[in-house]
Amino acid sequence: MIEGHTNVRSSRFGAGALEGIGTELGRFIVTTMDVPWRLAQPRLGAQPVAALQVENMEVATLDRQVAAAPECDTVLAIGGGQAIDLGKYLAWKRGLRLITAPTILSVDAFVTPAAGIRRGHRVEYVGQTSPDPL
Repeated sequence: MIEGHTNVRSSRFGAGALEGIGTELGRFIVTTMDVPWRLAQPRLGAQPVAALQVENMEVATLDRQVAAAPECDTVLAIGGGQAIDLGKYLAWKRGLRLITAPTILSVDAFVTPAAGIRRGHRVEYVGQTSPDPL
Protein backbone atom coordinates (compact mmCIF):
# COMPACT_ATOMS: atom_id res chain seq x y z
CA MET A 1 0.00 0.00 0.00
CA ILE A 2 1.27 3.45 -0.83
CA GLU A 3 1.50 5.46 2.39
CA GLY A 4 -0.49 8.62 3.04
CA HIS A 5 -4.00 9.73 2.19
CA THR A 6 -4.74 7.60 -0.85
CA ASN A 7 -6.54 4.42 -1.72
CA VAL A 8 -3.88 3.33 -4.23
CA ARG A 9 -2.42 -0.08 -3.31
CA SER A 10 0.47 -0.14 -5.76
CA SER A 11 1.69 1.79 -8.78
CA ARG A 12 3.73 1.61 -11.97
CA PHE A 13 5.13 4.71 -13.62
CA GLY A 14 6.64 5.57 -16.96
CA ALA A 15 5.97 5.35 -20.64
CA GLY A 16 6.10 1.55 -20.62
CA ALA A 17 3.73 0.98 -17.71
CA LEU A 18 1.07 -0.63 -19.93
CA GLU A 19 3.46 -2.74 -22.02
CA GLY A 20 2.23 -6.33 -21.88
CA ILE A 21 -0.02 -5.79 -18.85
CA GLY A 22 -2.84 -7.70 -20.54
CA THR A 23 -0.82 -10.91 -20.28
CA GLU A 24 -0.93 -10.60 -16.47
CA LEU A 25 -4.69 -10.15 -16.09
CA GLY A 26 -6.54 -13.29 -17.12
CA ARG A 27 -9.99 -12.35 -18.44
CA PHE A 28 -10.23 -8.58 -18.33
CA ILE A 29 -12.54 -5.79 -19.44
CA VAL A 30 -11.29 -2.37 -20.50
CA THR A 31 -13.28 0.80 -19.78
CA THR A 32 -12.17 3.66 -21.96
CA MET A 33 -12.93 6.21 -24.69
CA ASP A 34 -11.95 6.18 -28.36
CA VAL A 35 -8.62 8.05 -28.37
CA PRO A 36 -7.06 6.47 -25.24
CA TRP A 37 -8.15 3.03 -26.46
CA ARG A 38 -6.58 3.48 -29.90
CA LEU A 39 -3.29 4.46 -28.26
CA ALA A 40 -3.27 1.83 -25.50
CA GLN A 41 -4.67 -1.26 -27.24
CA PRO A 42 -1.51 -2.21 -29.17
CA ARG A 43 0.57 -2.06 -25.95
CA LEU A 44 -1.49 -4.44 -23.81
CA GLY A 45 -0.11 -7.72 -25.17
CA ALA A 46 -3.54 -9.41 -24.92
CA GLN A 47 -7.09 -8.63 -25.94
CA PRO A 48 -9.80 -7.92 -23.35
CA VAL A 49 -13.06 -9.89 -23.34
CA ALA A 50 -14.74 -6.51 -23.89
CA ALA A 51 -13.88 -2.84 -24.26
CA LEU A 52 -16.64 -0.70 -22.78
CA GLN A 53 -16.77 2.81 -24.14
CA VAL A 54 -18.12 5.57 -21.93
CA GLU A 55 -21.59 6.49 -23.19
CA ASN A 56 -22.47 8.81 -20.32
CA MET A 57 -22.30 8.64 -16.53
CA GLU A 58 -26.05 8.32 -15.85
CA VAL A 59 -26.66 5.51 -13.37
CA ALA A 60 -29.18 3.79 -15.68
CA THR A 61 -26.60 3.64 -18.48
CA LEU A 62 -23.89 2.39 -16.13
CA ASP A 63 -26.16 -0.33 -14.73
CA ARG A 64 -27.04 -1.45 -18.27
CA GLN A 65 -23.35 -1.63 -19.21
CA VAL A 66 -22.49 -3.58 -16.04
CA ALA A 67 -25.34 -6.05 -16.65
CA ALA A 68 -24.32 -6.62 -20.28
CA ALA A 69 -20.58 -6.95 -19.63
CA PRO A 70 -19.12 -10.46 -19.88
CA GLU A 71 -17.60 -12.25 -16.90
CA CYS A 72 -14.04 -11.26 -16.12
CA ASP A 73 -11.38 -11.21 -13.40
CA THR A 74 -10.13 -7.63 -13.72
CA VAL A 75 -11.21 -4.19 -14.91
CA LEU A 76 -8.56 -2.08 -16.65
CA ALA A 77 -9.70 1.55 -16.80
CA ILE A 78 -7.80 3.60 -19.40
CA GLY A 79 -8.40 7.30 -19.92
CA GLY A 80 -9.68 10.36 -18.11
CA GLY A 81 -12.14 10.78 -15.28
CA GLN A 82 -15.21 9.23 -16.88
CA ALA A 83 -13.36 6.16 -18.18
CA ILE A 84 -11.79 5.65 -14.76
CA ASP A 85 -15.15 6.17 -13.00
CA LEU A 86 -16.85 3.65 -15.32
CA GLY A 87 -14.10 1.17 -14.42
CA LYS A 88 -14.47 1.90 -10.71
CA TYR A 89 -18.24 1.46 -10.92
CA LEU A 90 -17.94 -1.89 -12.73
CA ALA A 91 -15.22 -3.16 -10.36
CA TRP A 92 -17.23 -2.06 -7.31
CA LYS A 93 -20.50 -3.58 -8.53
CA ARG A 94 -18.87 -6.93 -9.35
CA GLY A 95 -16.19 -7.05 -6.64
CA LEU A 96 -13.36 -7.17 -9.18
CA ARG A 97 -9.73 -6.10 -9.20
CA LEU A 98 -9.29 -2.60 -10.63
CA ILE A 99 -6.30 -1.29 -12.54
CA THR A 100 -6.29 2.36 -13.57
CA ALA A 101 -4.23 3.89 -16.37
CA PRO A 102 -4.93 7.62 -16.27
CA THR A 103 -4.26 9.60 -19.41
CA ILE A 104 -5.39 12.98 -18.05
CA LEU A 105 -3.83 14.09 -14.79
CA SER A 106 -6.05 17.14 -14.30
CA VAL A 107 -8.69 15.02 -12.55
CA ASP A 108 -8.41 12.91 -9.39
CA ALA A 109 -10.66 10.00 -10.40
CA PHE A 110 -7.69 7.63 -10.55
CA VAL A 111 -6.81 8.09 -6.85
CA THR A 112 -10.23 8.44 -5.22
CA PRO A 113 -12.19 5.38 -4.05
CA ALA A 114 -15.71 6.38 -5.16
CA ALA A 115 -17.09 6.57 -8.70
CA GLY A 116 -18.69 9.82 -9.81
CA ILE A 117 -22.07 8.97 -11.33
CA ARG A 118 -25.00 11.10 -12.45
CA ARG A 119 -28.61 10.93 -11.33
CA GLY A 120 -30.34 13.43 -13.53
CA HIS A 121 -28.12 16.48 -13.40
CA ARG A 122 -26.66 15.74 -9.96
CA VAL A 123 -23.28 14.12 -9.36
CA GLU A 124 -23.13 11.43 -6.66
CA TYR A 125 -20.15 9.48 -5.45
CA VAL A 126 -20.82 5.79 -4.87
CA GLY A 127 -18.90 2.63 -4.04
CA GLN A 128 -15.38 2.10 -2.93
CA THR A 129 -12.56 0.44 -4.81
CA SER A 130 -8.81 0.84 -5.03
CA PRO A 131 -6.52 0.58 -8.05
CA ASP A 132 -3.90 -2.17 -7.86
CA PRO A 133 -1.83 -1.02 -9.65
CA LEU A 134 -2.35 2.59 -10.66
